[in-house]
Amino acid sequence: VYAWLYLYDREFLMENMPEKLPPKAGATRYDWAKRDKEILEQVKNAVQQLMNEEGKPKRITKQRIQEMIGTQCLMPKHLRKMPLTKEYLEQVVEDSETFRKRRIEWAIREMKKDGETLTLNKIKQKAGISKLSFTVIE
Repeated sequence: VYAWLYLYDREFLMENMPEKLPPKAGATRYDWAKRDKEILEQVKNAVQQLMNEEGKPKRITKQRIQEMIGTQCLMPKHLRKMPLTKEYLEQVVEDSETFRKRRIEWAIREMKKDGETLTLNKIKQKAGISKLSFTVIE
């Protein structure tokens, strides 16, 4: 019906058209500067928790921090809008070599605390480091 009226009686159609609906509110707008500061504090707390955890160290990754915070705020599209958080994450997120070094240091501390003798094989076993990756770190 619309197409027929548009072609043959456009004047009538325009007079009797319903009013346009207001535009739907898109995604909720955020104050990204404020959000950046809030998320940065949450990220710092999560990193501090990971560093102070008892037992075998866990690797500090964006995914692990995001799980601890409980939001999807560390996705790349959001991080572009949060420069403070992005910069901090670039400093603290561990690559595999850095994490291996931290795990080896932890293993040595634990073995010294327990009074064990430090041998290469015992350190590798305690830290859970493979032979190949251990030679890279030496």
